[in-house]
Amino acid sequence: MLSAGKRNLTIDIARGISILLIVLAHGTLGFRIPGMNQVLSSFRLPFFFFISGVFFKKELSFDRVLFDKADALLKPFFVTLLLYGATELFRSRGEPFLYLLGLVYGVGASLPATWLPLWFLPHLFSVFIFAWVFIRISRIHERPDWLKGLMLLLLILAGRLVLELLGTFTFRIPGAGIKWSGLPFSLDITLITGAFFICGFLSRDAILRFVPRTSWLLLTIALVALIQYFIRPSLNLNARSHESFFFCLLSALLMIYPVLSLAFFISRMWLRSLFSYLGAMSLFILLFHYIIMMHSIRLFKSLDGVISWGEEAVILAVSVAAPLLIGETVKRIPLLALFFRPLKVNPLFQRRQS
Repeated sequence: MLSAGKRNLTIDIARGISILLIVLAHGTLGFRIPGMNQVLSSFRLPFFFFISGVFFKKELSFDRVLFDKADALLKPFFVTLLLYGATELFRSRGEPFLYLLGLVYGVGASLPATWLPLWFLPHLFSVFIFAWVFIRISRIHERPDWLKGLMLLLLILAGRLVLELLGTFTFRIPGAGIKWSGLPFSLDITLITGAFFICGFLSRDAILRFVPRTSWLLLTIALVALIQYFIRPSLNLNARSHESFFFCLLSALLMIYPVLSLAFFISRMWLRSLFSYLGAMSLFILLFHYIIMMHSIRLFKSLDGVISWGEEAVILAVSVAAPLLIGETVKRIPLLALFFRPLKVNPLFQRRQS
């Protein structure tokens, strides 16, 4: 189990960095800085799955994992989108059955455009279930290091094969305009994302002892820079698109070291509390940053048609600050927290147990 010491703080900060990278990639800043979106797309989601795997507990029963992750991931996903759907229906927009079908299918294309990043939540749920089954069957954590690496590589190779076989799969409903790529809950990319998740699980002890070395930091940054400059890989898991697939994954693996190093350095700075807080509130940032960002962009464009650097900074700040405000409000109202936060941290259930 993760200790409450300094190393745990480093991991929480890394999670805060990862959610900020996702917010950054969804903004318009990437169009101002050449190559920024390309670099971010090659590693931001793989790193998020990697750091999520660090928190995985193999000792839990399947029923416990199923309930806990449905409570923590699926519940806020469905609650948020059902509330949004209710407002749209009240305004006489959309077809209820098709909307609900899109939620159950749970891929980016089946969700409302302003809530597209929420595809991540049902997919992360499927990754937790896959990881529990794979770890229990393979006993990968008990294998020699070379075999662990081989098994993860085989997972990625199998994932690439699944992408090739199912890359053209599209769920369609003739006459309804339904055209959704991928399997429900994005199961067709689970082998790839699951490999990074399990890699994080296997690396937990090493990360808890992590202290960056300058030579390794410079080497990994140099290798990533060379890959990005000469190969220009890109990876969009939601769109099932990739260029230079294996260089993308190599770049993602190499970037783990610099991001963890950055988290380590921040853990020794006054910013550590802020980034740790962002990591703890990552669910609310993921839930609400995109719709707030889209409305903010429309607002600034309606004022003068062009978004300045200063306005871009304001949009990014609001896209993080507003979800934090929503999260703090939810935390302080136990009845509201029932719909967005895990039951085990809700004061109403804690009082009942005590």
